[in-house]
Amino acid sequence: MKDLIIINDFQALDVVMRHLPSMTYTPVGRSFFSSPDGYYHPLGGGREVWFGFHQSVRPSQWKMMLNIDGV
Repeated sequence: MKDLIIINDFQALDVVMRHLPSMTYTPVGRSFFSSPDGYYHPLGGGREVWFGFHQSVRPSQWKMMLNIDGV
């Protein structure tokens, strides 16, 4: 039961940490993207290059870690 409470705490913290980016950027799955201002690079077929990042909250041995990766 205690493990389930801890998992719910991690999920709640992850939701809180993702709230502001989801209001500012375009969410796609668990990643966030922004249209590049002043940069247009079409790939053909209606596709474009957008820059973004993936964010997650993870437990470590002694503290919580915020993981941010560029995508």
